[in-house]
Amino acid sequence: MITISSGSLIKLSVVKEIGLLREDFFIDYIDVEYSLRCISSGYQIHMVCNAIIFHKLGNRKKYRFLFLEIYPMFHPPERKFYLYRNRVIVWKNYLFKVPSFILYDILASIYNIFRILIFEEQKKDKIFNALNGVLSGLLKY
Repeated sequence: MITISSGSLIKLSVVKEIGLLREDFFIDYIDVEYSLRCISSGYQIHMVCNAIIFHKLGNRKKYRFLFLEIYPMFHPPERKFYLYRNRVIVWKNYLFKVPSFILYDILASIYNIFRILIFEEQKKDKIFNALNGVLSGLLKY
């Protein structure tokens, strides 16, 4: 199970064993990476389903496409760089540890590109930043 870092509680003993959240991720996939690190280290992640947290994930709007409801994120183009850089780093680090999640996330990233191309503004800038993020993730880390 992958959780968002907003509203998360992490036992100090877990932090002492596997470390803190990655500072270089600072915006996207910081929670995904930490969740995968916990799972890969043998920890379970528990969620309180009736907890309420007021948190906004982007500037989402609902669109209908054929029989689907689609919710583009509408993040600024610069954020796409970090999203895809961090995604690729996570894929590289966890491919053999949590392959089912990585396959799911690769498909989710393709879906994200589709949402940008069909529904969002600044398509060229967002796709350019996403591709730069992929290259950065492949080459730097």
